[in-house]
Amino acid sequence: DPSSTPFPSTTLFRSLDRARTGQGRQKTMAGLTFEELRRYAVCVAVPAGHRLAGARKVTLKQLLNERLITYSRADYHDYHVMIAQLFAPLKRQPEIAEEHDSATSLIASVGAGRGVAFVSETFTSFAGAQVKIIPLMPAPPPIAVGVAYRKSKLSAAAKNFIVAAKQGASMLSLTP
Repeated sequence: DPSSTPFPSTTLFRSLDRARTGQGRQKTMAGLTFEELRRYAVCVAVPAGHRLAGARKVTLKQLLNERLITYSRADYHDYHVMIAQLFAPLKRQPEIAEEHDSATSLIASVGAGRGVAFVSETFTSFAGAQVKIIPLMPAPPPIAVGVAYRKSKLSAAAKNFIVAAKQGASMLSLTP
């Protein structure tokens, strides 16, 4: 699920022969082939009553003094690297108020008004009325989502999974 595992940990791939995931670091992806299926914009999730909830776009400077809700650093190292890179030009990092291990707990925390979070645009499909998903300006590089697999150990089920993932992604690309 690209919304809940945008940046997998290295332990995720130790026993898998395929996965649908965000593109990880070279070290994480060692021995795996990654085929990109789609790209998703990085957005900010804010509580519905937040001062920025009505904004069409949000800048990083507007988010500097916000409490940041993030995925756990232990499981989503690349997510934290992305945040650091986003704020590097501002020479200041935001306060991380909470860390969560899933998309549902992260978005629930935002909806409860505990802070804001960086999420993919896919969150618009399940965030609910308590959370607004707003594009960032300027737009950072999108999150690449695809399939990762070991070419040498592809079972018939793995091959079917990859074909289905590619077909699903191409169908999504056709919808407006």
